[in-house]
Amino acid sequence: ILKWATKNGKIELHFPSANLVLRKGAPAVDWTRFTMGAAFAEYYSGAISDNVKRRIEQKLHYGEWPGKAPIGYMNVDKIVDGRVTKDVVPDPQRADGVRKMFALRVQGLSYRVIARELRADGLTGNTAKKRPIHQSVVEMALKNPFYYGVMLYSGQKHQHRYEPLVSKETFDEAQRISQSRNGG
Repeated sequence: ILKWATKNGKIELHFPSANLVLRKGAPAVDWTRFTMGAAFAEYYSGAISDNVKRRIEQKLHYGEWPGKAPIGYMNVDKIVDGRVTKDVVPDPQRADGVRKMFALRVQGLSYRVIARELRADGLTGNTAKKRPIHQSVVEMALKNPFYYGVMLYSGQKHQHRYEPLVSKETFDEAQRISQSRNGG
């Protein structure tokens, strides 16, 4: 669309860093420079994307979480062999709240009641605004296998290397309770 609008005199395209102006009647050499620049930019963008995807796959292979830690955990920087690396550790302010969340679910309590209990305990989310826990956060957390040692990323499961907050048995029992309450 831009190329058509430029060639038909509707607009001009200015690229100051390349000392290039495209307008109606611009010479072929300018259009070639523009096309080559666009092709190299597309290649560069694709290469960066490929590198990020490879790095995420590598992190998952080594049991490392590639994003923001779920509630109950926190991302921290560690120094290993003189360089800074990223790690995920239990959050001293929220880990016990997550353990309590699972314990209450195993007792058969609803997401709403669990959220109310945790709010009364002062549990907040792990976002910058530190909002009180709501039912949807409880439901998401209780369905997240990260808490017993498995990362779910793009629909695939990967073992992680971080400290689990609950046992697999506790997690499975919470899932069983959820299925029975939902008629599943």
